[in-house]
Amino acid sequence: MSLSLIPKPGCLKEIKYKGLANISEVVLIDLLVKEGDTIPTIVESTQRKGYILFTANDIKDMYEVADKICDNITFVYQDLSEWKPSFKKIFKETISENQAWEREDRGSGWQAYGSI
Repeated sequence: MSLSLIPKPGCLKEIKYKGLANISEVVLIDLLVKEGDTIPTIVESTQRKGYILFTANDIKDMYEVADKICDNITFVYQDLSEWKPSFKKIFKETISENQAWEREDRGSGWQAYGSI
């Protein structure tokens, strides 16, 4: 699965994400911004500022891992405001095992694509 980072605009002071190293399901962390960068308003997912690849056994596990990831990354801005990714657990359809699925919520900075 992939969690895309689509943070709010502003000048970054710090990115806190050391806790991600303790999440065994995290496979790759690719941040496309660094401290001091200014993030513009993001209008499409190709402008994302990074992504995190992770594994999950099923949909329930995906939610649990996604919550752990979201709890362990914070963008801190020069004005000391913060942004954390979040994931709303809303699906309009039932997703059965072995069925392809796709979920995207740009407003909170989360995307998940995959097949289980």
